[in-house]
Amino acid sequence: MVRGLELAGPGSIINSAKGDQKQLDLYIPMAIEHQASLIALTIDENGIPRDEAGRGEIALRVVAAAMEKGLETNRLMIDPVILPTNVTQATPGHVLDAIRNVKVLSDPPPKTVLGLSNVSQGTKQRELINRTYLVMALAAGLDAAIVDALDSELMDAMIASEVLLNHAVYCDDFLRAYRA
Repeated sequence: MVRGLELAGPGSIINSAKGDQKQLDLYIPMAIEHQASLIALTIDENGIPRDEAGRGEIALRVVAAAMEKGLETNRLMIDPVILPTNVTQATPGHVLDAIRNVKVLSDPPPKTVLGLSNVSQGTKQRELINRTYLVMALAAGLDAAIVDALDSELMDAMIASEVLLNHAVYCDDFLRAYRA
């Protein structure tokens, strides 16, 4: 990983560290040394928490460790770890709450990121679930997502949500304008 960071240079992203102390002690100094951002998962030695409180506790530990070691919080990305809705239907709501809660952990707050397709894994309506959840997560404050950029309807939903959340300027041809 160090060699990759050396080759990629400043502005790289380390994906990812679990929110346990051993991994934070390894990856935070690496991110600082290489002027990289760090994605931290809300997973620790006990696994993935069942609710937003557990995710929030791990996120708070990550933010505290980053601040203590000198990694600016705007270079920290918290992934509250979405699980398939057909396995644990309450998780998507808990993750939305966790996204909102991450935004009040520090000033400036860390960014939030999700591997979007995890929410629909194993479902029959994957595209619909992904599109709907992306818009919900953006409204909750999500900053970034790993998505299928070739899904034009997903991208259109994201762009429309950016307009509706006042993150992009509306015009009658907003889809084309945003892409430009």
